[in-house]
Amino acid sequence: MLQISSTPLVDLRSQLVAYSRSLKGKDWDEQQRLANAFSGPHNEYQRAVEKLFGELNGWQVAETSFTPDALGHVAMQWDAVIRDWMDHYVCYRANNRNVAIVGQPYGHLDSYRADLDACAAGYGLRWHVPPQPYASIHYPGYTLFIVMTVPAVTTIQWLPEQVHAEQFAVEGG
Repeated sequence: MLQISSTPLVDLRSQLVAYSRSLKGKDWDEQQRLANAFSGPHNEYQRAVEKLFGELNGWQVAETSFTPDALGHVAMQWDAVIRDWMDHYVCYRANNRNVAIVGQPYGHLDSYRADLDACAAGYGLRWHVPPQPYASIHYPGYTLFIVMTVPAVTTIQWLPEQVHAEQFAVEGG
C-alpha cells in the first residue's frame, strides 16, 4: 500500500521540481526515459492524495467523469461544456450521487469568478476554494484548487497544507 506523508502537496511539488531539473541537458531519448520512469509513481501518488481529499469529506473518486449539470444526480451526465475552471478535474461521489468536481486550472482566481458564479447559480451549486488557493494536487503552487459542490455541502474539509502551507497562497509559491 502506498504511504502518504503528512505533507503530500509539498511532496508532489518536490517530485515535479526534481523531475524538471533532471531533464536539463538531456537529449530527447533520455528525457523520454526519465518521463516514463517519473509519470507512473507520480500519478499513483496524485491518485492517492485525490482519494485522501475525498475521504476527508466522505466522498469517493468517481470512476467516470461528469460535468456540473450532473451534480446531485445518480446518473453520469455530460453537457458537453467543459468550463475553463475544470482543467485537471477530479469528480467525486457519495451515497451513489455525484457530489463534487474539483478543478485545478492555471491562472488567477479572479479570471474564473464570473464563470464559477454563473455555473453555481445556473445549476444551484456552491463553489469553494481553500485558504491557500494554489494548494492543488495536480501541480501544487501553480494550479488553483476549486471545488464545485451540491448545495448541501456548506463546508469542505481541506488537507492540512490547503489551510496552513502559506507557500501555496500565491501562484508559483
